[in-house]
Amino acid sequence: MERRVALLVAEGHTNRSAADELVLSASTVGTHLRAAFGKLGVNSRVQLTRLVLERFASPPNA
Repeated sequence: MERRVALLVAEGHTNRSAADELVLSASTVGTHLRAAFGKLGVNSRVQLTRLVLERFASPPNA
């Protein structure tokens, strides 16, 4: 669930819109987001987004 929340946040969702997408409360999304921050060693949504984009971006065509 933390991964799903992190992906939605990286796509630009707010906690509320991610909650609507996942049929959860915004508070629950915040809890999962804080857990993801801790596990990934980031402190902000911007850092999270950069990390997600680095890890999940498709490799460039060679």
